[in-house]
Amino acid sequence: MSSPTQLLEIPSKSLILLIGPPGSGKSTFCHEAVIRNIEMSPVIYVTTESAPSKVAESMAKKGLGVTLPHPVRFVDAFHETVGLSTTDRPDTVKASSEDLTSLGTAISKLRERTTEEFLLVFDSLTSPYLMSGSEILRFMKMSLLRLCAEGNSVLAVLDEGCSTEKDLVGMMSTADGIVEIELMNGSKTFKVIKHPKVEPTKIEVPMTWSPAISFHIDAEMLAQHVAMSMGLTAGTPLRTEVGDYVNLFWPNFARWCGMLWDPKRFPTMTYNLNKHSKEPSEVLQRLPWMKRGFLKLLMPKNLSKVKDMKKLFSQAGRYFERDRFFFFGIP
Repeated sequence: MSSPTQLLEIPSKSLILLIGPPGSGKSTFCHEAVIRNIEMSPVIYVTTESAPSKVAESMAKKGLGVTLPHPVRFVDAFHETVGLSTTDRPDTVKASSEDLTSLGTAISKLRERTTEEFLLVFDSLTSPYLMSGSEILRFMKMSLLRLCAEGNSVLAVLDEGCSTEKDLVGMMSTADGIVEIELMNGSKTFKVIKHPKVEPTKIEVPMTWSPAISFHIDAEMLAQHVAMSMGLTAGTPLRTEVGDYVNLFWPNFARWCGMLWDPKRFPTMTYNLNKHSKEPSEVLQRLPWMKRGFLKLLMPKNLSKVKDMKKLFSQAGRYFERDRFFFFGIP
């Protein structure tokens, strides 16, 4: 029976194309393939969407040792593409994702440093394709397939849906092996369409998710912040370095970072948290009757009058300062 471990062993003289949606674990698969194959051959790792240092750090966390039987060298096609400068490293050659010629030249420079057959990991083809379009087909045939013909092995990654159907068919016909990652019903499936050593099949593996985030309200700090923001008390800001007010960019930035952290569960968590935010009456109905009655008394009839709003904030500030236990249930 086939297993994901078999797919990590990239056959010599073969170009394996790994296709999957963003966040499906394609880069993780590449890192594990490096760890699996480093005992047998050197590795050239082309990174177009992350810094080489981050790739090396990720592989180290997955078990790549400090002392290696063969070297891992990098083509850094990330920093120049996004316009960032970086220090030179002896194991790294720079290139740009928008220049396929520079990518081919960088690979050739590293290839000259070894006389052995090697594994080339191209993570990923998405950025070069988005910048060069169908020219990527020529690059795959003239550069990647040539490396395979010389006895080397190539693992190339592509994001699902980034290319036209015509170009995708061309890339798939160029490859010796095609593996698609599918996410469904809490599991990950490797769909082997063709492979030099594995029969067409589907290999299902369970997916693990990070634990739920614990939520805690510091009632004392909240009461202090509310009172200070309303001018009811004076004191040192809660965050002396940046002040107590944050540009609205930062909450949105945090939200999208959450998408990167857990792209499957985070949208659901956000939806469940905010689905009643536009319906105050529904929120009130979910509160205990004592709190519900208090809030009805506190809310003015007309929120458009300055006098009523000042009264609301003044009452709310005193309430949070004095009776926070009543509302939050936290001393």
